[in-house]
Amino acid sequence: MKINQYVSQLLLEKIPTYLFQKLSNYIVLESPSPDSWVPVYDIFDVEETNRFQCMQSCVHNCLGMQFGMGVKKLHRKLQNDLKDKKISLDKAQDMFDSHKDTFYTFWDYMQDIEYRYADRTPLKTRDGWYLYCDNPNVRSVTNFPMQGAGGAILRRAVKYLQENGIIVISGLHDAVYLLHKIKDTDAIVKQSCELMNQAFKDFYGRDIRMEAKTWKHGEYYVEKKGSKYFAELAEYFLTASEYDTFIENKCIKELM
Repeated sequence: MKINQYVSQLLLEKIPTYLFQKLSNYIVLESPSPDSWVPVYDIFDVEETNRFQCMQSCVHNCLGMQFGMGVKKLHRKLQNDLKDKKISLDKAQDMFDSHKDTFYTFWDYMQDIEYRYADRTPLKTRDGWYLYCDNPNVRSVTNFPMQGAGGAILRRAVKYLQENGIIVISGLHDAVYLLHKIKDTDAIVKQSCELMNQAFKDFYGRDIRMEAKTWKHGEYYVEKKGSKYFAELAEYFLTASEYDTFIENKCIKELM
């Protein structure tokens, strides 16, 4: 995958790899040299109408490989994503090898974590949480520094939010859900983003990219990936009156 200079710098400094989301739509076949960059949809012989889907698949699969996805699973996922059963296991192996050749610093880092842990050295997040040497799952161990870093940032962010009187409903993965009055929306969003950014800077000394979304009372929170399937199944688990209200929602009508 082609990677820009900023992310390369972060990678070499061993910053958590969710920042790889800045990856673009290129895959390196043999070496990290820019001369070897070729569009990923040419590699998989994808029709022009499916190029965006191919690019999205490769970005997601790149993240998957970072979090322990092997060649066989990558092979199945490529076939499913691109709806092409002709994609060979060798092609998936090429993509996996290209990832390791391109992001060699990352893979060396992962191997170092595995070796240190096997040598009975506990892993520690920057805010003091430990993973002691009793976990037999290698994937869980190698993911701990990255997932733990995200957890540390979120814990610090929640601390700052609560100290400033902002009501935290919950944290979820890489987000914080808040409750506030509609009239305070702009001020709360601005202050919360500043506090979230400060939590990241406490550990890594730089700003972080983020976004904020708001929902007013009575509006549905619609998660795009799951909304279509929820709409298809809603009639089976909602009461008749609940379902009538559900399908009258503007956001839901656009999905059905």
